[in-house]
Amino acid sequence: MVKENKSKSGIEDDRRERQIDFIRANWNLLCTISYRNFLERGKGIVVVAEEDFIFEKEAKLAKIRITYLQPKELNEGKIIGDQEKGWLKSYEAEHSIIVGFLRAEGTGFDSYCLNGFSPNNPKDIFERSVLTK
Repeated sequence: MVKENKSKSGIEDDRRERQIDFIRANWNLLCTISYRNFLERGKGIVVVAEEDFIFEKEAKLAKIRITYLQPKELNEGKIIGDQEKGWLKSYEAEHSIIVGFLRAEGTGFDSYCLNGFSPNNPKDIFERSVLTK
């Protein structure tokens, strides 16, 4: 299940499609980042710099800036709204991740709360990545 919060300016269909494609292509990485940081720091949001991929015409290997921010850090920057605050209170890190995209033009923040199902939930993916290293 995907819960989506559109930024104040709205998500155009092409932009939303690219964001969802990014999540699909990087699901294991996003889950590993989310769950590892949850274990070390507590609940938070995986934040992706949208400008690193959104304007590319086709998928390619590239450096993408991804960070994990906790509620206090997100509130200080006034990045999130009530919807994301609700997700942060209620999501279960073993099964779900919250991914946010900082818009390239600095015009907003698009976010998604996503659930994974075994064996592709954040905890299982993290444990597999740790065990194989």
